[in-house]
Amino acid sequence: MLHRLLTLIAAFGLSIAAHAATLPSATQVEADARAAVKNGTVTRVEIDGGWKQEREAGYTFANVAKQAIIADKQNPDGSRQQFNALVIYNRGAPNDAWQFDRLFSYGFKSLAGDAPSGTIDATQAHALTLAAMRERPGGWMPVDLRLVFRVDAFQIVPGSIQARDDTTLYWEIDANFVVDDSGTGQNPGVKKLKQRIKVEAIQQTMTKQWILTKQAELSNETVNRQALTRPQLDSLPTLATAPFDQLYFGNR
Repeated sequence: MLHRLLTLIAAFGLSIAAHAATLPSATQVEADARAAVKNGTVTRVEIDGGWKQEREAGYTFANVAKQAIIADKQNPDGSRQQFNALVIYNRGAPNDAWQFDRLFSYGFKSLAGDAPSGTIDATQAHALTLAAMRERPGGWMPVDLRLVFRVDAFQIVPGSIQARDDTTLYWEIDANFVVDDSGTGQNPGVKKLKQRIKVEAIQQTMTKQWILTKQAELSNETVNRQALTRPQLDSLPTLATAPFDQLYFGNR
């Protein structure tokens, strides 16, 4: 009886060893991780600990296996990042081979010398700001779109591009707008309003797209005013009635 029990235990141990050997090799894990990254090139993969197997609802065996990795990648814009990830596999039956399912990435950080502020210069910041204004003018104007007659050239304030963290930048712009000035008790007219605006730019981790918002109006200054008759004023197109590019008079 004891001999038979020892034989069963030994056989069971061999079965476990054989079963464990069916998990993907480190080479396969690295290959699957590299292939799963579409928005850049993985330059290094390091296995981070052992396998973790899980049993999802409806299964009587471990149908999911996860291997943690640490990886470096080169982005299309030239910056480099390090990130953590789980390389996830699944199977439909206990004897099925493990199949790659997905890569779950998290914990992105820039590698030395690649802070986001180093990837954006004033020309790029201007282009990004103009694109954001063009897409969502209502979020950038100093007054209601129905009261904006013209958007003049704006400039990135020199030295204002600053990084808060690996995915967030701030900069300032000096912008000029021609707006309705008929509610001040004077005759109908327009005024040119100069504003310094603080811009927040957040870079999406996976797509690398920059999302911009007008964070604050830092200063306001009326440059000049021009009186108009009411018919003249009423005949002017506004951002509420005309496309942004029709009323934008800056460099594009």
